[in-house]
Amino acid sequence: MEEKEYKLNENVKTWTDFLYSRYHPRSINIVRDYKHSDEKESLDTFSNGKSLWKTDLFEDEFCDRIRQYVEECDFLQGFQNIFDISNGFSGLSMNCMEYLNDEYAKSILAIPVFSPKNVIYENADEAMSNAIRIVNIALTYNGLVENSSMFLPLSLREREWKTPGVSRQFPHLTYKEDNLYQTSAIIASYLDTLSLKYRFKNAASYLPGFCTDMTNYGRKLTAGAFSLPLQMNSEEDLIDCLDRFDGDLFTQISPNTQIGTDYVVQSVFVRGVPKNRLKRPMQSAKLQMRMAAYRCDSVSEMFQLYFQCKNHASLAHVAACPRLLPTLATVQNSGDIADTLETLHREAERIKIKKIHRFRESGFEEDEYGEMLENLLQFKDNYEDNFEL
Repeated sequence: MEEKEYKLNENVKTWTDFLYSRYHPRSINIVRDYKHSDEKESLDTFSNGKSLWKTDLFEDEFCDRIRQYVEECDFLQGFQNIFDISNGFSGLSMNCMEYLNDEYAKSILAIPVFSPKNVIYENADEAMSNAIRIVNIALTYNGLVENSSMFLPLSLREREWKTPGVSRQFPHLTYKEDNLYQTSAIIASYLDTLSLKYRFKNAASYLPGFCTDMTNYGRKLTAGAFSLPLQMNSEEDLIDCLDRFDGDLFTQISPNTQIGTDYVVQSVFVRGVPKNRLKRPMQSAKLQMRMAAYRCDSVSEMFQLYFQCKNHASLAHVAACPRLLPTLATVQNSGDIADTLETLHREAERIKIKKIHRFRESGFEEDEYGEMLENLLQFKDNYEDNFEL
């Protein structure tokens, strides 16, 4: 039998092509008012997304389906909301989170995702598209402060806002930077690893506690970092891997963010490192026995010690699972995120909202935009260093 070659990098075009398993019919909602295109974004603005929520498709049918799923839950921890941030799905998701807060009052972990491709909107040139994207992002960040328990923006590019930057580089991983199939696989691997913190049957943490632990002093905006794969040689013990490491253990995957090593709060999940790869038995340990980490009896304990030594005045909670590919995922919070909000405010402040007719036509006023900018500055104050961990 001839073996078929699947060239997924070339023929995967839409998110539905990524699926192996099929969704339950009750979970699918088709928006017929907007036509999908690989080249142009027709559901373009935050405001259009909010208006779309007010149609019968979402206010009635979609909400009824959420309620049916909730009623089937034995123990509802909360909601994960993953959405495109650069287009109208940001506004649609915002209204959805408002609904979830009003109806269920459960924790909401919001995960806005940036496209690896430059978004061009329908009937807009590149300059106008850049302006629309910045407004969408600023409105989304502002809305998430109120409507989410925690939000974790994800992007494989170093910068977003006006001029998207270069793609993040992962040691030992090569990928096509603008390929939706490969970039979404990296982000999905990160979320699959990180969410094990509260998805395990006997998990030490649940979603409400996970969000609360990461958002002291109202710091709801967090940053993600990932090691794929964990930079550990095939015959190496974890104790030797961490001892030789001189540099960043993981790669940041939140845009316009670079977390330092001091005053960091982080929640880490490690998988794929079995206990028998932790350290050598005493009879063959040799130099390992001189290391402080040799007293550690688990993967999580050894990583905990590593972060205590590497990061000054920081807090880290580490959990581990020995199965699957060796990866490390973390969500972080620190005063460094103030720079992220500062750059976003600076770019958004330069936009003359009254010149973008599609926002004005949807009823969005210039005064509202000014209020949003002021809210972003007030939110940035939560990240001042005078707050103690």
